[in-house]
Parts: sequence; structure tokens; C-alpha cells
Amino acid sequence: MSLPKITVTCAVIYNSAGHVLLAQRSAAMSNPLLWEFPGGKLEPNEEPADCLLREISEELSLKIVIQDFIGKYSYQYPKFEIDLLAFSAKPDNFSDEPVLTEHNAFCWVPTKFLMVFDISPADIELAQYLSK
Repeated sequence: MSLPKITVTCAVIYNSAGHVLLAQRSAAMSNPLLWEFPGGKLEPNEEPADCLLREISEELSLKIVIQDFIGKYSYQYPKFEIDLLAFSAKPDNFSDEPVLTEHNAFCWVPTKFLMVFDISPADIELAQYLSK
């Protein structure tokens, strides 16, 4: 029996120093207090880029410019599978900082230090790729 599949987008947001934004999931979310690349579930008939712009605006009150598609990463949880569509992005205005509406914390991280964080399982392969 195949598991339900959820398509999720995420943004690898780079600041002017070349550091990447990580967001810490709240204690009330699934995978509580783990770190992730922000984003969210693709709605029916929604384009991945539109999903990403909407999710980053909702979760971080941040306007971003999507740059490139990084890749698709799949992860199987016990009850469902995730297809993670990762995009590189930058803030529309580098002086803007995220305003957290759902997450516990955020930080800007040099890519070589990504694997120091307790990364959410679906984001680990992407974090490993970026940290090389």
C-alpha cells in the first residue's frame, strides 16, 4: 500500500552575507523545535513558486525573490511521504528581517554550519547538499 504523498515547497533564503535562513518549528508543530527551511504545502492547482511566496509571506511576513530551483527531495514519514521542492531565494529588501508568526525562532547560518542544527528529517538531505 502506498502512503499519501504531500508536495511541499521550501525556500533557501540567502541574506547579503550569503548566510541561509533556518526557522525553528514551534513546540505545537509536528517535529517540534526542529530546524527547517521555511515553506509549506502546495494547495490544489497552485504553482510551486506561488505557494512559496504565499507561505513565506504568511509564516515570516517576508517578501522574497525566487532565484533558482535547487531540486526535489523525498522523505518518507511513517504515515505519509513528502516531496520537497527546494528553491533558492533572497529577501526582496535585504534590510527586512523575518517576523515569526508560526515558528519559535530563526537564524542566519553559514551553509558550512547547517548540519550543526537539529534539522527536520525531510530537510536533512537538502541541508547536507548545501553544506558541501
